[in-house]
Amino acid sequence: MKLVQIDEGSIVSAGHFIAPYEISCVSLADVLLHLEPSIKVYALVNESGIRGIFSYSKSGVVLHCFPYIDELQHESEVIRQFFGGRYLFCINGEAAGTGFLENIVCTAGCGRPLQENHYILMVRRQLIPLPEPAYSAVRCTESDIDSLLPLETAYQLEEVIPPGEKLNLSACRAHLLHTLKMHTVFAISHPSTGFLAKAGTNAEGKSCAQIGGVYTIPSERCRGYASAAIVSVLRFLAGQNKDSVLFVKETNTAALALYRSTGFSDYTRYSIAYY
Repeated sequence: MKLVQIDEGSIVSAGHFIAPYEISCVSLADVLLHLEPSIKVYALVNESGIRGIFSYSKSGVVLHCFPYIDELQHESEVIRQFFGGRYLFCINGEAAGTGFLENIVCTAGCGRPLQENHYILMVRRQLIPLPEPAYSAVRCTESDIDSLLPLETAYQLEEVIPPGEKLNLSACRAHLLHTLKMHTVFAISHPSTGFLAKAGTNAEGKSCAQIGGVYTIPSERCRGYASAAIVSVLRFLAGQNKDSVLFVKETNTAALALYRSTGFSDYTRYSIAYY
């Protein structure tokens, strides 16, 4: 088994490899479509061709697509050598693949994760009829960043930042600006109080888009605002003929009910391990 870095000459074959599995690795598919200098992508290759793909960013984020874990169990040394001495922030992806990498990086000296979040990965096919939204949402642009930032910071603190970690406001603003530039965000606003809820995409492959950043301010929950924002995003994606995916914490029964009410169904388990 060899570890080969994906470049412009091999990106097509890498894209063909993950295409059947895009639902469970939309973020990795998005990385392959853009190939930014700060993120490197690697393929595990043997005589049968590519058997797995993962990315590693300079911030220590790992995304993966490992449909042949049984084969790779016996070929883990090349992965162990790669991660030896490298900084690791998180491993993000389908649960079996994340667990597979956790065991390998532990023996490479990275230790065990400090926290592991478990999710249900859900999918919504584009052919499912969309419900009518209860409220009108607006598509946000970069000019809305200051108005959206309070919702984004609250979302990051509640759903993303590991316990004990502090929010980096500058990084949060930069992340939101990147999302507004590169992806799609819809929000519900009130004339006197501003934005109440938002939803958008945070990754897009060729056939799927990943929904993320769904948040409603606590005082306005259970009124249908988040559902209306999500439906607006789904209508936009339907125009692009893309299925939608998202992942939600297994314990978040309210969110699970919300997503199922808009046509999402359970697909597989998903996990993020933080180091």
